[in-house]
This record gives sequence, structure tokens and C-alpha cells, in this order.
Amino acid sequence: MSTSYPTDLDTLTNPTATDKVSVVSHSAQHANANDAIEALEAKVGKNSSGVTTSHDYKLSGVTGADKAVSLAGGDTLTNKTLTSPVLTTPKITTSINDANGNEVIKTPATASAVNEVEITNAATGNDPLIAPSGGDTDVGLKLKGKGTGKVKIGDAELQMPDVDGNAGELLTTNGSKVLSWVGATAVLNASETVAGLVEEATDAQVTAGTAAGETGAKLFVTPAKLTTNLAAKTSIGDIVKTVTVSLTSANIKAMYATPVEVIAAPGAGKAIVIENCIGALTYVAPAYGGGTGVYLVEETSGKILTGNIMDGSASSMNASADAYGLGTSLTTVVPIMTNKSVKITNATGAYTTGNGTMKLYIKYRIVTL
Repeated sequence: MSTSYPTDLDTLTNPTATDKVSVVSHSAQHANANDAIEALEAKVGKNSSGVTTSHDYKLSGVTGADKAVSLAGGDTLTNKTLTSPVLTTPKITTSINDANGNEVIKTPATASAVNEVEITNAATGNDPLIAPSGGDTDVGLKLKGKGTGKVKIGDAELQMPDVDGNAGELLTTNGSKVLSWVGATAVLNASETVAGLVEEATDAQVTAGTAAGETGAKLFVTPAKLTTNLAAKTSIGDIVKTVTVSLTSANIKAMYATPVEVIAAPGAGKAIVIENCIGALTYVAPAYGGGTGVYLVEETSGKILTGNIMDGSASSMNASADAYGLGTSLTTVVPIMTNKSVKITNATGAYTTGNGTMKLYIKYRIVTL
């Protein structure tokens, strides 16, 4: 019979000493053995076999003391190229190398490690993620350079300092990608400040209304300095004040006999200097009549401090419609009395008719004498 090997195993009859050749053919025994031997040789293959189905060809890489790799054994493989392997939990003893054998990532071992780094890719429009993970509830992530090397961040490759700064210090750049810690007091010093930060304004800068310091930095004023400079400005009359006063029709009709106070007395050693006063009449029938001229006057002496606010013509106080008037400070010398209030009155007789109301918008200064 012909051999069934290697697609199947042969069943050969072994003759006994008493078998006759008619039972087991001597030539058949040799033929069967020869066929099986030839099939085995073809399967095993000759040395350096080029037959890809032979064992010699398939095991040609196993040389010297090498042996075939087992499925679950702890075999060590050297210089192997794996194309698209699926690795579930690979153990990397020392490093991951590039195509030239150079280290890309080193993996030094930590005994009993429970925390690690997780790298997650991302779909279109999202950012990949490098984050810590592990058994601990709170896990940080450390980045550091080697030796004097710096950690560089972003497209600008900003170089972070290697050490922590002192409490209250600020992180600043030298303009050449190097960040460092700078004391807050140094930042506020006008001689050391860089443009774009802030510095404290001097008294002269406050008085002059300067917006930026010598280095181009924005200026700020402390509450104490602001109080001091406001007091100084008030003492020389540099602060312009405004006040709005509303007069009823009863006030207007009575102010000839009883002038209405519009600015309170400023205090001992101080006086009020009027710059101007706008009067706005809201008409309510009937129109005002009987009186003329509206002025701001000094409290006790009755000295007139402004020109006629409402001139008494049909376009002003006696108008039958809303009307406006402006009284400016007098160009002639007016005696100034210290600590006196300012009142409003009219010049010649009381207004006997009229129901409108009026608002006064007064601009003035307080000076220290």
C-alpha cells in the first residue's frame, strides 16, 4: 500500500515469526516502510531545505543551543521584529527604543508601584491627554529636567525655574524664554519695574495726573497717599465740586425775603468760590411774575457772587415754557467771607405768581485761606 503520511498516520502490520509470506508480503513490508521513510524525510527536510513546508526550513533559525519557542513559556527573544502585535500587558524591563536601537522612553522599575501615567489619544477636535492614574485617590504629575536642564512649555518653549520662589514672589520672564521668581517689592520699585507691570505713583505724579511711570508701567495710588493728596488739592482749591439743588414754587416765591441755602458753610478758615451756576426752569402755568433777577449771594452780607442766572425776560424766569439760564462768576472783585454758606435769592421784589419748579447746577471750589 502507499503511505498516508503526512496527511494521516499509516497502519502497518508487523509480521510474527510464524507468519507465512502469503499472510504478510515481504515486498509489501519493504514498500510500505520505504514509502513511510520517504514521507518522513520530505516532512523533516534535508539540511538547508528550501521547501517551505519542511521542518528544516521552518526551524532554520533555531541554531546552536537554541530551541523552539513555547506558547506559554518564559522564553527570551532577541532582535525580533513583530509586525502589528497585540500586547495586552507587556513587561518592558529597561526601555523602549527607536528603529536605530536608541532609547526613546526608559522604564526604571519601582518596587510595589501603584501609581502610573496614562496616555489617552483623542478624536478630531479634541486634545490627547497625559495624566496620572493609579491606586491612590490623589495622584500628582511631576515634570523635571536633568541637571541644569529646564522644563520647556508651549510653542514659545518657556523655561520654568527649577526651584520654588519665596512667599509673595511673582513669576516673570527675561524676554528670552527664561522664567524666574521676582520679589513683589522689587516689582513695585519704580527703578526696577518692567513696562506692563505697576508701580506706586509719587506725590509729584499724583499732582500732575501722570498715567505711567518712568519705566512705562501703570501707576497706582495707595489709600493713604490718595487721602493726603486730596487734602492738599482741596487746600489750594484744585478740587472742583458740583451740587444740584431743587427749588419748589414755594421756595421761588419766598426766596426774596428768605434766601434758600444751596451750599453749606465749608468750615473755619475756608471759603467758597463759585465758578458758574445753571438754572433750569420747568414751566407750570401760570408763568412767574412780579420779581426779577436770580443770583447766588453770600450768606450774611448778601454780596452777589454770580451774574443773573435767570434774566427775567420772556425767555427765562418769566417764560411761559421751560427755560434755562447761566450765571457765571463775577469778573469784579468780590469780598470773600470765611466759613459762609451760599444762598439763592432774586433782586427786586418777590415773585407773586407762578407754579413752576427750578433746578440749579452749581460748579464751585473750596479754598483754604
